[in-house]
Amino acid sequence: MIAGRRLCFLNPFTMYQPCTRLLWNMYSPDQPVEDKSWSEEVKQLRRLAPWTVIAALALFLLLPLGLFTILGARAILTSVIALYGSILIAGLLTWRRHLVPGLQGLRLAGFLFECLACPPFGVNLIRRASLRTQVREPLFTAATRLLSAAEWDALRARCIATLDWELGGLEGPSPERQSLEDRRAQLRAWTMPT
Repeated sequence: MIAGRRLCFLNPFTMYQPCTRLLWNMYSPDQPVEDKSWSEEVKQLRRLAPWTVIAALALFLLLPLGLFTILGARAILTSVIALYGSILIAGLLTWRRHLVPGLQGLRLAGFLFECLACPPFGVNLIRRASLRTQVREPLFTAATRLLSAAEWDALRARCIATLDWELGGLEGPSPERQSLEDRRAQLRAWTMPT
């Protein structure tokens, strides 16, 4: 926790994997109103994976080789071409295939400009785009659809530990405490259907 916000550090070597923010949406798994389209939106971004990997290799491997070895200018030029070329191709694919529904027009142009102006943003293009995706599905239905029973057990244990930690920071009875205790009881009671 930093300044009251929980930080999540993602693996820096998996920049090609999309990630999303799943909110504490834990309505009943039987609730009929839900939107599963977010997972398809995120899957579409995986098409950009080869281009982000090429950009990462150019930025973090080829460019340092050019700067600090006898390969010199040739490696630097190759790195710059591969880096900006792959970011540009990924950006064009994002634009042409409408891979990020919330990004259109000037917003998309600004997003792509950021990726070209700052190469680390371009390397993390998939993550930056997928984090814009709104998850509109309750945790239980998303878990049933996307996780194995073992993965759900691990996620549930982590969520319960987080709730225990948050409850430990509260003093006395309060509506927030009751809400957190209800969530914890709901998580403990719910098991993955087989």
